[in-house]
Formats: sequence, structure tokens, C-alpha cells
Amino acid sequence: MRGRYHRKPIRSTGLKYNFSTLKSRPFSQLDFVIHEDLYSNHNPLLHHSMQREVAMFPHLKNFNLRQWIEENRHDWGQRRVIWEDSDFIAFVTRGPNSRKDFHINPGDEIFHQLEGELNLHYVSSEHKHEVAVIKAGELFLLPGNVPHSPRRGEGSWTLVVERKRRPEEQDLFVWFCEKCGNKLYETTMRFDDPTDAVRTATDKIHSDVKLRTCNQCGDVLAA
Repeated sequence: MRGRYHRKPIRSTGLKYNFSTLKSRPFSQLDFVIHEDLYSNHNPLLHHSMQREVAMFPHLKNFNLRQWIEENRHDWGQRRVIWEDSDFIAFVTRGPNSRKDFHINPGDEIFHQLEGELNLHYVSSEHKHEVAVIKAGELFLLPGNVPHSPRRGEGSWTLVVERKRRPEEQDLFVWFCEKCGNKLYETTMRFDDPTDAVRTATDKIHSDVKLRTCNQCGDVLAA
């Protein structure tokens, strides 16, 4: 997926955003199809037992998010979930990461950039590869069923809020060839635990070079 990015102005959709620009580019030699059901509620269904992280904070009690981060900054790991037993999954995640997958979430997702910068790659309904550059202090609403890949450098901290999945819902993870855009591999996963879901989804393709090798152009996706 090479080529020049071009900037275009962001358009309001009724919510007040603060981020400045979107960078976008069409896929050259578009060899894959984003099926209509990725933009609907008809994703594969599978019931799975609920797995929850230990509750970080109780309900009906406010806390200082900034203080919590500062007190745990040097022992944070990749992400920490804030509440348990809520209709929402709320967590703080940090960079750097090396994600190449595109995640397809059945519900909306809210990103609040706390520090640094987030490059949120996504595939639009027009089958274009877009990149939303979200800076510290800015908010971004990602609609459900939009393939997206949050990529963070060192010093990037993001608060993410999304709804818990219904018992029959699964998330989809997809990898594309970075040279020609051909779909390499996809897998479905329950998303009760964000850290475990992302790690489990990526383990197989990282360990199998055949899954990372494009059958159209022969390019190999870096692990």
C-alpha cells in the first residue's frame, strides 16, 4: 500500500471534534474487497464464556486519571482496564506498538488522546485507506464495523471506550499486504479482555511466514 498521502479537511458529523486533519490515500491495485457485512451487524456469531480483568476502580467513585497514570507509568504494560461490571470497556493503552492488523469492532469506539500522537489507520466505506492523526487533547469517534489499526509511537497514551460485546458477538482481525492490498489472513475473536484478544489474534500470523506471504505479489509482511 504505497503511494503519497494527501490531506483533506475533516468534516463535522454533528459531534464536536478537535483533531485538525485527516490524511488519506486510495489503495493502488485494490485486490481485496471490504464486504458489505463489515459495515453491518452481520458478523460471525459465537458464544464464549466471559473473561474479565480484576476491577481497577469501584463504581460511584471518582478518581484522578492523570494521577493514576503517573503513579503507574513505569510499570504500565501495554494497557490497563479501568472498570469491571460496566456496559463499557474503558482502558488506557500506551505506545509503542507494532500492529499491522485491522480490527473490526461490532460497536462504536471512542479515542481520547492523552499524550503524544495516535495514527489511526482505517478503511473507509469507499474502500480507501485513511489515516486519522489524533493529537494530545483530541477526541475521535470511530463507528462500528470499520476496519481500523491504531498505531502508536513512544510516548503515546490513549483512553479508549467501547461497549461490551453481546454473548453472540465476535470481533474480526484482518491483515492486508502492504504492497498490493491483498487480504492475507483473518481470524475472529471474543473481545472480553482487550489485551488477551489482540495478543491471541496476532500470535498465529506472527509465527507462520506463509500466512504473511502475499499470494498475489509475493511480498512478506513483517512480523
